[in-house]
Amino acid sequence: MIRFLSGVVIAIAVLIVALALEWNGWDEFSLKLQWMFGWRLPWEALTEGFWSPRFTTPEYRIPVLAAFIAMCGGFALWPAQKNLGTLLCCSAAVMLGSQFWHAHGGGLYMAWYLPIALLTIFRPNLEDRIALAVLPAGWTPKRNSAAKAA
Repeated sequence: MIRFLSGVVIAIAVLIVALALEWNGWDEFSLKLQWMFGWRLPWEALTEGFWSPRFTTPEYRIPVLAAFIAMCGGFALWPAQKNLGTLLCCSAAVMLGSQFWHAHGGGLYMAWYLPIALLTIFRPNLEDRIALAVLPAGWTPKRNSAAKAA
C-alpha cells in the first residue's frame, strides 16, 4: 500500500512539475491545474457530444454522475465472490458509465470501452477461477508464515 501510494504521489508530482515548465503566471498555472485534475463544476464544463447544449442542459449530468458514483461504490460490495469475469464486466460498466456523464465528448469515445466490452462478451466461463485457488501457498508473506506454521 505504501509503495502504491508513494508511486501515485510521485507520478502526480512529476505531472505538476511538467505543467509548471510551461510557466506563464499563477493564473494560467492554476487554470491548467484545474483542467488536469478535472476540477470544474458541471455547468462550467465545455459540453459536446451527448451533452451538447442543443440536446440538453448540463445540469442534467448531476444525477447521472450521482448514479455513476453509486454504481462504482456498489461494485465494491457486489458480487461478493469476484473473479476475472466480474472484473471484466465491472470494468466495462465503469468505462461505459463514465462516457455518460463525461462532458467533453460524452458518449463519443467508443474506443475507450469497446475492447473491454468485447472481452466481456467473448470471455470464457471463469466461474471456478478465484485467486486463492489458483495461486500457490507462498505468494505473500502472510501466507508464507501460515504455511510454515502448518
